Amino acid sequence: GPVTPAAGVTVMSGLLCAIYLGLRRVNIFKFEETLPLIIFLGVSSISLFVTLNVEESLMDWVRIFSIFCVYLITRATCDTYRRIRAALAVILLSALFPIGVAYYQHLSGTGLSTNFEYGRLLGTFAHPNSFSSYLLILLIFCTPQMMSKKPLYPRVLIWVYAALVFII
Repeated sequence: GPVTPAAGVTVMSGLLCAIYLGLRRVNIFKFEETLPLIIFLGVSSISLFVTLNVEESLMDWVRIFSIFCVYLITRATCDTYRRIRAALAVILLSALFPIGVAYYQHLSGTGLSTNFEYGRLLGTFAHPNSFSSYLLILLIFCTPQMMSKKPLYPRVLIWVYAALVFII
């Protein structure tokens, strides 16, 4: 089958990650999680040689690799309290518009029409599964903050934000 735009973006993110880390001369092996993740990527690539559908398996492996790349860039750039706090703010603030659109879709009944009783919400995404994955990532960021003794932002704001995400 043809290469999808999503696959192209995934490959580009991997290349950009390699370029960024190379130009910044980041030693990725100083992060204790790097070696186990590389071993995992190596072991999971074995499935490429025993699968019935090489193209689909390769797409899945590239997807896992892109997650590893995002991890490396995040680990390399969010190295101080201030940068971690700024990254969390960017993630949470960038989600306000898609969440607002999802609430609008829910209240106006303009979400994706399906055979589900209430339909499915898209937010600003093209597919409801992508939107739900995005919301899950937001909850993953919020959960440790809700339980932290010293959250990066006032606990009430994090709880309200998580509730808005969870309700959608």
